[in-house]
Amino acid sequence: MNRTLKFLSSYISMCLLIGFVTLPIVSAAPDPLEIEKNKVEAPFHIIGTVLKDEIHDDLSEEKGHYYQIRKMTVKVNQRIKSPDITENNSLVEVYYVYIPTWQDIKYTGYHPTNIMVNDEIEVWLERSELGWEPALGMYTVEHLNFAHHRIEPIPEPGWHIVKRKVFTAMFDYTPFFVLGCVLIFVMIVILTTVNNMKLKGN
Repeated sequence: MNRTLKFLSSYISMCLLIGFVTLPIVSAAPDPLEIEKNKVEAPFHIIGTVLKDEIHDDLSEEKGHYYQIRKMTVKVNQRIKSPDITENNSLVEVYYVYIPTWQDIKYTGYHPTNIMVNDEIEVWLERSELGWEPALGMYTVEHLNFAHHRIEPIPEPGWHIVKRKVFTAMFDYTPFFVLGCVLIFVMIVILTTVNNMKLKGN
């Protein structure tokens, strides 16, 4: 009986551990004050319409983390703050990190988002090796108007859809899941005890 109880206890503990460990990992978002600080210090601040969006480099990893460096061409509708070198430019190329909105792992400094042609955005920019980029990732890109037709540049794989739905269900119903495991464990203990008592009586 002791071996049975020990096995069942270990099995249930392992199931619970696997369930919690494999839940999506989320990195902490930047402090709101840090975001505002980056916006204030950004040398280039515009409102514009996205005319073009294309891939620059695919950095997706084999382990299931999907992301790309993309380049959007923005037609400047309003210059709120700009360096002298951009005064005569009505179009601005902006490089940014694209993470699918279905991606379950959030990268520090970025959050899942996607840019579509005809989106109207407000963006705070700084210079990088590639060119202009959001000062604090997509935390310094705000949508003012969304294009109606939206697609993901990286479609969600079928296996990931199943995984996401399972994790969502586990997260939403964790208390019931834990309670169910406990009840099953108690029932098995009772049944095992009754069975052993019958065997001793015989």
